[in-house]
Amino acid sequence: MNSASDNPIIFPEEEDGIALMGGSFDGLYVGMYADTMCIALATLAKITERRIDRLVNHHHSELPKFLVVNPGLNSGYMIPQYTAAGLLNEIRVLSHPATVDNVPTCANQEDLISFAYFASKKAHQISKKLEYILAIVLLTLRKLWIFIIP
Repeated sequence: MNSASDNPIIFPEEEDGIALMGGSFDGLYVGMYADTMCIALATLAKITERRIDRLVNHHHSELPKFLVVNPGLNSGYMIPQYTAAGLLNEIRVLSHPATVDNVPTCANQEDLISFAYFASKKAHQISKKLEYILAIVLLTLRKLWIFIIP
């Protein structure tokens, strides 16, 4: 981050001089960490969505279907669980590592384009989608308290 450029810096000396590479231009390490965060966030999203399903699915719990006391026109927490599943699918698509697709440019004489920016951007998008899934599980757990503590 303190580099001057990605090209060598020339310091002329008395005879030959010296050329130093001052560039910190490769964002691959940042991108790999961002990709790892994407995978970790996707795992948390998957666990959370399954927790929501276990709460609203009467086949897996002794709770009423979709946490509705009087089922009928009220679908309870069925649609929020669908929403969580849809968000999880988007997160899974976004969690594919961006940095594995890096390529050299400029007739193979330039450095690899690491796609670290896209990895970081995906991590941000996934975190925003995960916020909604976590909110849904909190709403579901809040509803659960109604059945536990009358």
